[in-house]
Formats: sequence, C-alpha cells, structure tokens
Amino acid sequence: MLCLQKINSGEIFALPLGHPLKIQMLVASSPPSPQGTAHFSQTHSLSSITTITVRLDIYYKNVPIFSKVARTETLTDWFKCSPFRVDLLEPKEFVQTSIQYQTGEKDSSVKQLEENITLSWILIDPKRRRAMNLSSGGPVSAHRHWLTGEVVVKFATVMAGDGGEKEFVECGVMVCCGEKEGGAMEVREASLGMEDMEGRSLNGNESLITRKRSVCGEEEEE
Repeated sequence: MLCLQKINSGEIFALPLGHPLKIQMLVASSPPSPQGTAHFSQTHSLSSITTITVRLDIYYKNVPIFSKVARTETLTDWFKCSPFRVDLLEPKEFVQTSIQYQTGEKDSSVKQLEENITLSWILIDPKRRRAMNLSSGGPVSAHRHWLTGEVVVKFATVMAGDGGEKEFVECGVMVCCGEKEGGAMEVREASLGMEDMEGRSLNGNESLITRKRSVCGEEEEE
C-alpha cells in the first residue's frame, strides 16, 4: 500500500537530480505494482496550500535519463476549475538520451521501453513534511501513438475513495518517447493527471483532496 510519509523535504531537494530517492523505499511498504493503492477522500484538502511540488526521475535499466523538480500554483481559479494536469516539459521541449531504439521486429521499441523504463513521481507537501510516490514503479501499458508514432508509456496508481461518487481515482503518469534522427530516443512528454473510474478528469480542487487518517491510518491532526 502506498502512503504519505513524513519527511525532511530539504533532503529531497538536496539530492542531485537523478539520484535514487530514499523516499521510494519509505513510501512503498511493498514493491511497486501496477495497481498500487492509496486512500482518497474529500474530508481534508491539499488545496489549502499555495503550491504543490513534484519531483520526477525517469530511469532506463536503472540508469537515470531525466530528472526535474517543478512547482504548480494551486490558488488560482484556473487551477481549481480546470482538469488537473502537471506537465514537466514545455511544448517542443525534447530531452535527448543516449538510448538507441531497437529495430527489426514490429513494435520492438514499444517492448523495449515497456520492459526497461521505470520512474518515481514524488508529490511533496513541504508544509506538512510529507511526500507520496504517485507512480506504479513499472509501466501498466505501452503503445505506439497512431498519428505521431511516439511510444506512450503509462504508469498508474489507483486511489481508494470514500465510497461515494469518486469511490476510486486513477493517478496516471504518461511518458512519451520519440525517435530522433540517427535512432536515438528522446523524451517528449512527461505529465500527471487524475481521473475517476468513468474516465472523467478531476479538476485541481478535486485532485488535491485527501484525508490523513485514510492514507496511513489515524494521524494526529495538525
């Protein structure tokens, strides 16, 4: 089960980008699975904080190929009402890697990435000194985009809700990789979003709602 873990947020920011995060071991009480579970409720809201901070580390065969820390404002009306989405790359911003696409069999590059890419996407709440890994560790799916030809790799965690309208929520991390001239792979998109089980995107307010006692059991109220 995934859970929020009290941390020293400064330790995360002090680590070099690409450094294996100790929080990965603290957050997951068992090895990551495609259907990792955390609890989700509407009784306590993370929207009371002014920003959310995330750190993404992508690995290929356990070697870091992309790392980034980003902050998103949460108090604007646009954030609260728009579908929740965090993009770590700007449009047309590509991250080059030294990885060579496999050629030969059809969709061999899809299998290549599905078997070798892992990541951690850490959501950090510095105010409460907690962090949560929103990644399933390994991919839950991989496919080639029908139009662009890019390989889309998906990571996901299912959050259990309060038994009401949003009984379950899927937190999905999407990584898109394309082939550069010469056969090298580049990361072209890394994004986070949340949907209910009917595929409806949560807005900013809905995506930040959580209840402390349903994440790691009963905790002392602050």
